[in-house]
Amino acid sequence: MIFLALFSTVAFASPAATLPRGDDRFQLGWSMTQVDSALAANGIEVVSRGFDFITAAGTPGAEYVEYRFAITPDWPSRLWRVTTVYPAPYKRQDFDGVRGTLEGLLGEPNDVRPPKGGDLEERVSWVDALTSVQLGARWTEPQDPKVDRMVVTWVDRKLQKAVETQRKKPKRHGR
Repeated sequence: MIFLALFSTVAFASPAATLPRGDDRFQLGWSMTQVDSALAANGIEVVSRGFDFITAAGTPGAEYVEYRFAITPDWPSRLWRVTTVYPAPYKRQDFDGVRGTLEGLLGEPNDVRPPKGGDLEERVSWVDALTSVQLGARWTEPQDPKVDRMVVTWVDRKLQKAVETQRKKPKRHGR
């Protein structure tokens, strides 16, 4: 009986309860061509690219944005992860500004992990069955531009599983 109640809550949840799949610059699940078109339409420079990624110049305040694509035999490559990287030094107000923007788009976070004691990392997460979004930062004094970054990561959870499965498969070598 409890299982049925839980199942019906999850199975019939309102579509409005799901997280957005991106913002005005991308949507998780897009093809590489769609991401290229959106970058060009927004005047964003592509810095580098490979068969499964595009790295673009950062938006205001960001150092760069990396778009990662899942390559599987079942469908063309699809956007599974977007990482926006903000360089050090960043301040509390920078973190709070990015968090406020994300809360405006995603609502209240599911999990907030402020730094405690000797912990230098802070994380704020939004998660549903299809999407996960995480904001993280390290609070070291002084901040080291070589290792300290504030990062926002969007993940398509279904495509992430496909990527992880693909990575675990043994590699075939020519005979």
